[in-house]
Amino acid sequence: MVELIQGVALWSVFIETAMALHVLGALLFMFVTASFMRKAVRRDTPFERPADTPHIAMMVPVGNAAPGVEPSLRSLLEQEYGHYRVMLVTATKDESAVPLVQALCREYSHAQHIVAGPATRCCQKNYNLLAGVASVTVDESILVFCDSTHVAKPDFLARLTAPIARGEALMTSGYRFVQPGDSHLGTLCQMLSVQSIHMLQAIRPITQPWGGATAISRNTFFGYNIFELWERTVVDDFTMGPYLQGNGIRSLPVAEACLVTYLSGQSIKGWEEWFFRQLQYLKFCMPLTWIAFTAVPVIFFLILAYVVVGLAGLMLGIGTGPSWLVSVVYLAGLAFTGILYTKIIPNSAPLPIQLAAYAMLHIGAAVGYMRTWTTNIISWHSIRYRTKLGGDVIEIIRPTETSDL
Repeated sequence: MVELIQGVALWSVFIETAMALHVLGALLFMFVTASFMRKAVRRDTPFERPADTPHIAMMVPVGNAAPGVEPSLRSLLEQEYGHYRVMLVTATKDESAVPLVQALCREYSHAQHIVAGPATRCCQKNYNLLAGVASVTVDESILVFCDSTHVAKPDFLARLTAPIARGEALMTSGYRFVQPGDSHLGTLCQMLSVQSIHMLQAIRPITQPWGGATAISRNTFFGYNIFELWERTVVDDFTMGPYLQGNGIRSLPVAEACLVTYLSGQSIKGWEEWFFRQLQYLKFCMPLTWIAFTAVPVIFFLILAYVVVGLAGLMLGIGTGPSWLVSVVYLAGLAFTGILYTKIIPNSAPLPIQLAAYAMLHIGAAVGYMRTWTTNIISWHSIRYRTKLGGDVIEIIRPTETSDL
């Protein structure tokens, strides 16, 4: 009995320590990244353009004609930059975005429509990007990769590529923040999830490029065989980043090269699917890191169990020692960090909804992380990719097909 009591006491100390580290870690995370995030959201830091402005080729995969696509594409086509071409790439000639893309190409002389065809060995986005890369000319010394659903300021391209033009980096990356257009829980969960990944960009040892806003020198891209890497993998940025990092090349984050995603009406299910896919990329592209961090959601679930038992004991009048008080202090600390965390991106949602989204972020991350152990298939735009550790695609399963494996 004595040994049992001692064991329970040790576990209590462990969980209570984890609680304290959770709250303090969140505060430290916000403090360390505060300056970077402030620059990213404001995007008004004084900027001196480099004297040399190399020719740029920008690849933008376009899949659909959702309402936000046209303003996003126009923002990329109207950059204040001297010499750049924009390749708008669709998978087929029949996609819903094709009429819009063709109209934009008629309106903007530096835009070009490219039809990639269906991917056979890699994800469709990679295949689209590579179709654009195949048309790059010899005088275009910087390659830029962007998404079609985020709005850029007119100086975005100049800011993103300036460190490469100055010889300060071989690869740079911006990111995005979600500007919520409503107070739906799913919308705010998406905002906070994107924000959390964005904040990691500020921590230099772990910075990775983001495929929605990445620039890389042409010589680096071809010299390190990124073309061949993307021809067989399930995602662009999450495979290129660790691969180049292993070759001594790190992405330089450019805080002010930040795009805006205007989002309304996001459902909890839609957010969960997106977030789960981000966690799967970690599994397939950085498997050792994924395995190492599995302990984090397990500890979080133990904390939840501790809190539930402590509060239940208080409400039922069952003696649970100081656990109820520790639980209350922990929840108060978590609420305090939530108030600060949900204000990094300006939004007008009621505080209770903000805090609910903050709680959902933690639960969704923990549940999603454990789910990554249950499948080796990534679903993206109605296409499923059976993938092995390392990011290589084994099989592509389209909506009308069934797996042979």
